[in-house]
Amino acid sequence: MLSDMQRGPGFFLAIVVALTVAVMASGCAEKPPIRMVYAAGSVKIKGEPAPNIMIQCMPDGIDGPTSSAITDQTGRFVLKTDDGLEQAVVGKCKITLIDMNEGRPAQGEKVPPTRIPAQYAAVGPRGLSDEVRDDGKAIDINIVE
Repeated sequence: MLSDMQRGPGFFLAIVVALTVAVMASGCAEKPPIRMVYAAGSVKIKGEPAPNIMIQCMPDGIDGPTSSAITDQTGRFVLKTDDGLEQAVVGKCKITLIDMNEGRPAQGEKVPPTRIPAQYAAVGPRGLSDEVRDDGKAIDINIVE
């Protein structure tokens, strides 16, 4: 058996590094994997299908990508991630809606009314929220204002 003097400083440094790594690894719990599922739904305005509305679904309190879509002529959508996968993060989400038909008038011209109230175009206390569920329940939004 080697004495402490025969082992040298490199041996003790290796022990310190190994112990440090072991302590750090034991304190770092792995995050649960992000669960992603197919998510679809519809947007209606006063009960009527709302075509050409962009919907963004941002995970609320969960790390994960935002999913978005633009409604078709029947107001239906399928959420997709930025890389084109038809899926969204399971859990609560904040939702924003943007009217893609909204025109930008020339300077001095009257701004046409939008179909979507301003509070739904940004995340905030008066904004929209919902939940992406893994049971296939649709995200159906009806704007009544």
